[in-house]
Amino acid sequence: MLRARRGVVDDLIAYLRSADEVFLIPNATNTAEVARLLAADAPGGVEVIDQSHEYAVLAVQGRYSDDTLHVAGFPVGHDYMSFVEASHGGVPVVVCRTGYTGERGYELVVPAEVASLVWDAIVGAGTAYGIVPAGLGARDTLRTEMGYPLHGQDLSRDITPVQARLGWAVGWNKETFWGADALRAERAAGPARACCAAWSRSGVGSRDRRCRCPAVTAPRSAL
Repeated sequence: MLRARRGVVDDLIAYLRSADEVFLIPNATNTAEVARLLAADAPGGVEVIDQSHEYAVLAVQGRYSDDTLHVAGFPVGHDYMSFVEASHGGVPVVVCRTGYTGERGYELVVPAEVASLVWDAIVGAGTAYGIVPAGLGARDTLRTEMGYPLHGQDLSRDITPVQARLGWAVGWNKETFWGADALRAERAAGPARACCAAWSRSGVGSRDRRCRCPAVTAPRSAL
């Protein structure tokens, strides 16, 4: 979701529940702004409702995520980036085949008032598989290794998708979208700055660490 001047408001996920209902999951810190912008620009007949305080999201990630959720009684095995709506002990749960760790995994959207009960069920089912509770900071170490961008650091209202080398995620063929003209102009001219990766040739702690990245402009193929 872009702003009018091409920067990124949020890298949210949109789930199409029906022909007239879309369920959005933005980053928690950006929820209010996402809801505000969408509501302000919504055409007649479209209602934007901020339900962020009504839900919690629990991420189950790793090689045993399918096993753990299966034992806990949740549906598993659906396609990446898809979702299944289910019931667990009478509680409605949206089981999404998503995650931000680089491992196979799921994210469960549950009513906030019963999130602790669902948490206990997952942890109990995962004990046999060595499940370990982890916070958001720990998750971010994994997304860094995988090369997934983090909003507020690698993406922001001042960092465009072209600069972040994420042009593949932009709907260039759409007739228009927020920031379209400015972003298309930047893509055509090439960005004045671009995200790059750094790695160590000789391992952690070595003095032979190098950064291989373009000095100014990213190659067009990376956009």
